[in-house]
Amino acid sequence: MDPQEECVIEVRVEVGDPETAFSVVSSLNVDNKLTPKGVTATCQQERSLVICEVRVKECDDPRRVLTARNTIDDLLINLRASLASIRALKGSEG
Repeated sequence: MDPQEECVIEVRVEVGDPETAFSVVSSLNVDNKLTPKGVTATCQQERSLVICEVRVKECDDPRRVLTARNTIDDLLINLRASLASIRALKGSEG
């Protein structure tokens, strides 16, 4: 693998409706600005899907692959927390 190549991990999560997807993406993108050097994380909405992508430069180094995995783990933890909060708020409105 060329050391200049990137590893890319994409995660797609169906969250039920476009409004929830928008809220989740908005909350995740705030945290995505704090990624380690050489790592980018972005999330976007596609209808009721939340699509997150992590890119890691120089992923021929095993430590960089672990950084990518840890970043995805953090995203999934934050996604779950965001989704739980949004659903709890929706439940309290009804």
